Amino acid sequence: MKKRYNLTCIFIEDIREKINEASDEMTEYLVKTFFNMFTDDETDLKKLLEKYTQQIKSNF
Repeated sequence: MKKRYNLTCIFIEDIREKINEASDEMTEYLVKTFFNMFTDDETDLKKLLEKYTQQIKSNF
């Protein structure tokens, strides 16, 4: 669980830095994504990252 939390934090921080414009809507989206990643049933971390990377790319 600790590994998932750390990985999720790193992932979200990286996305936020790439965007550089953390509007309220974007911040809300990132918080929801963080929660979804952290509570996802996927046990393979690589698959988890791929899933949410694709999801984020499709929204931008």
